[in-house]
Amino acid sequence: MNTLEPLYNQYIGSEYTNFQPTGHGYKAVLKLLQIRHQQHQVGSNGVVRLASKAPILVPAGHTTLIDGSIHTSMLFPGQWALVEHPASPLPGGLCVKSSLIMLPSQPQEKITVILSNESDQDVTIPPLSTIAELAVSPQILSHTVSTSRSSSETSPTLKLDFGESPIPPEWKRRITEKLNNIPDVFALSDMDFGCTDK
Repeated sequence: MNTLEPLYNQYIGSEYTNFQPTGHGYKAVLKLLQIRHQQHQVGSNGVVRLASKAPILVPAGHTTLIDGSIHTSMLFPGQWALVEHPASPLPGGLCVKSSLIMLPSQPQEKITVILSNESDQDVTIPPLSTIAELAVSPQILSHTVSTSRSSSETSPTLKLDFGESPIPPEWKRRITEKLNNIPDVFALSDMDFGCTDK
């Protein structure tokens, strides 16, 4: 479970449910939390069971990769899925490290689950027990993301005050020109984090 999910549950039960953030990143996070909340209302899309017919020992304080077999009728090969901690507790307080996987093309193929034993005792996982749950990975952005800008879209030009700086006028012009070519890297307000992909 994402640490933001309990906060989202409080948010939807509050009087601020009409709040819409202005920053694109915040909108994406809020949308993702909304989708995850809806998925939790429906339940998981499948489970992952221990593929071994023998018990598996996870040493104390270690993180281990364990093969699991998928049991689902709602997911399809090649689809992205989240591997998450199951609703039922794992033995000895084992934790599943959430991961994003592409489901194998053949249903009998195994997937890897990352299990962490954060206790100070070795833990044994019984054969064929449920070790993780699968959920459809929500798609927030389309697969094709365009970075080109329309000609009608104009970005604000930065006006820099160099004050009493000893920088030559030519350098001041070049710095201003360069920074105006990448205006989206700057935060425009305290709720904006800018863009760092340039």
